[in-house]
Amino acid sequence: THQIRVHLSQLGYPLAGDDLYGGHLNYIGRQALHASRVSFYHPMTDEWLELQAPIPSDMKALLTDLLR
Repeated sequence: THQIRVHLSQLGYPLAGDDLYGGHLNYIGRQALHASRVSFYHPMTDEWLELQAPIPSDMKALLTDLLR
């Protein structure tokens, strides 16, 4: 399922660009959801992993516009 999308929508905060759960405003042509950092134990090696992904330029522009 799409739990984070469902829960945010039920709280009255749907994701921008999420037509399925009520975030009809489409600022960037896709859902405005991005995990910039995740960390977890690898299930096979038990090694602690920390992964980062830079915020895409379209989402940076959206954040800049929303924070004005």
